[in-house]
Amino acid sequence: MLLTRKIITLVGLAVTLCSNFIPEKAAAATTTAAPSAIIIIPDDNSCYFNGQVVQDGESITAYQNSTVAYGTQCISEKRTCSAAKLSGSYQYASCVADQPASCLFNGQTVANGQAIVAYQNSTVAYGSQCAAETRICNNGVLSGSANYAACSVDQPASCLFNGQTVANGQSVSAFVTSTVGYGESCQSEQRTCNNGVLSGSANYAACSVDQPASCLFNGQTVAHGQLVKAFQNSSVAYGSSCLSQDRLCNNGVLSGAYQYGACSVDQPASCLFNGQTIANGQSVNAFATSTVAYGSSCQSEQRTCNNGVLSGSASYASCSVDQPASCLFNGQTIANGQSVNAFATSTVAYGSSCQAEQRTCNNGVLSGSASYASCSVNQPASCLFNGQTIANGQVVTGFAASSVAYGSTCQSEQRTCNNGVLSGSASYASCSVNQPVSCSFNGQPVAHGQSVLAYLSSSVPAGSSCKSEQRLCDNGALSGSYAQSSCTVQNPTPNPTPKSCSINGVVVASGKSIKLFKSASVPYGSSCAAEERLCTDGVLSGSAIYQSCSVEPKPPVPVPPKDECDKNVDRDHKEHHDHGKHLGEIKHGHVRKNHKDKKDDDCDKDKHHHKKPCEHKDKDKHDKDCDHDKNKNEVKKPCDKDKKDEGKKPCDKNDKSQKDKKPCDDDKKKTTVPAPSSGSVLKKK
Repeated sequence: MLLTRKIITLVGLAVTLCSNFIPEKAAAATTTAAPSAIIIIPDDNSCYFNGQVVQDGESITAYQNSTVAYGTQCISEKRTCSAAKLSGSYQYASCVADQPASCLFNGQTVANGQAIVAYQNSTVAYGSQCAAETRICNNGVLSGSANYAACSVDQPASCLFNGQTVANGQSVSAFVTSTVGYGESCQSEQRTCNNGVLSGSANYAACSVDQPASCLFNGQTVAHGQLVKAFQNSSVAYGSSCLSQDRLCNNGVLSGAYQYGACSVDQPASCLFNGQTIANGQSVNAFATSTVAYGSSCQSEQRTCNNGVLSGSASYASCSVDQPASCLFNGQTIANGQSVNAFATSTVAYGSSCQAEQRTCNNGVLSGSASYASCSVNQPASCLFNGQTIANGQVVTGFAASSVAYGSTCQSEQRTCNNGVLSGSASYASCSVNQPVSCSFNGQPVAHGQSVLAYLSSSVPAGSSCKSEQRLCDNGALSGSYAQSSCTVQNPTPNPTPKSCSINGVVVASGKSIKLFKSASVPYGSSCAAEERLCTDGVLSGSAIYQSCSVEPKPPVPVPPKDECDKNVDRDHKEHHDHGKHLGEIKHGHVRKNHKDKKDDDCDKDKHHHKKPCEHKDKDKHDKDCDHDKNKNEVKKPCDKDKKDEGKKPCDKNDKSQKDKKPCDDDKKKTTVPAPSSGSVLKKK
């Protein structure tokens, strides 16, 4: 199709193009042109799109947006010009996707798609390895979580031994003790430094062996390895010999047992007491102990020398009474009889009091048990609440929750610090009330406090009205119960013709009724139950299904045994003969009693009740009817059959001996007895 264009040159004139010439957005071109402006006027029925003329019937591609985010696609549509109207709604002639965003890591720009190596920590302990990960930039988002651009391993730590620095990996000789006894050896170990930890446990840098010890014999020093002559006694009786031995000093231990450095043979009968010679016959005062405790007395005895034998046993030449002992308390000497204040503890808790006691020294024994010379009361402890220090006695406001539901009130309490214990239990320093929750109704949001109109049902029958209610949003709960957003009233429909009913081949029109019976027959003496069944639009009321009902005939009279009941044949014929009269008596509400004796009545029990002859509910009556007088000889009961007749049916037609016709030969002839009327009453005497 050729585009016919007209070029109009305007000199100093303003030309307004007709709106029907340039439709829709092309009308934007109908502006006042500058002098000498050239306007391209499209043919009739063409369209105008972003400065481009679209001929009638032609199409262009338009876009929803001029740009889209990186990773997404431009959405386009075909817009077709038809009779000066452009289809579709997209406004842009072109669309480009944004460039992907770069990332920033530790001040370094990472282009999209590029990767960098990052570390979990800037340094790690000696012996550990730096944990690295590769983080890739994806449109401004950097993968991973490691935050450090570099990582280094710490240098190993050195060790310290007795003031000496031991480098990592180096060893030092150490000893278990600083000295050992003479004759022993120093025990050493190599302790190696491993990143600040020194192996082993020996604590001394040097060890030496002690010099051998000398010995002491009677005030004389005996060097290690030297001998000294010793005597068993310092003197021996006249005529005896002194016994001696060489005693060797070995590192402070003197061999042997003799104790005297010299020995002489006594002149006759002198004694030795504490190094003092007591001439024979002389006496000396001796004491059992050299000292006695403070407050005690020295006990003495007179010991006499008798030819070298000193009487008695006290071995001390003198005795003195000890001075009273002083006491020691926390490095302080307490004289005997003096007292000192002592405390059970050096400090007591805030709010408590120091308890003191007087401790008195009595000859080295200090009374009481308190072991501290002084005592002070601790300062009260402060409290901690949500990272805030609360001084003792100060008060802070706490809240039970950090936030409460809309419509509720924040519950607060005053918590007081008392020596490190904060009263109360509220654990939050602040509390705010939550914003109310909006509701949703059939996909439509309903702001808190706003209402929406709801309907009980989406449609109602013709002639009915739509039921509606206003449902109010209260903090996420919508009042009311109607669930439909709209409701329409249905168009009226013509009333259908009511349906008829059908039963047993009989058609019953709607609104009509039919009389039916509950059963097709009822037992003799009963009445047929009928009901009217109404047809309503194809549905028949009730449950009776029978069109007729009959009353069954009276059951036949059971035949008594041959020996007793044959004589009743005439009576049976008479009952058949008087059938009409019998029916009349039933109709009048009573039954005439047969003139036969009572024994016959007992034998003619109603077969309908399936009772044997002479059976009766009343035992007294049974005894009276079937038994003879007890004073008479027992005879066979009138209704008892002979055992030889057991199993033989009465009036057996196959029995050829029965020449005469028996009453039961007419069993086949059943007499139909009409049912008594509903008002009839059957009486039995």
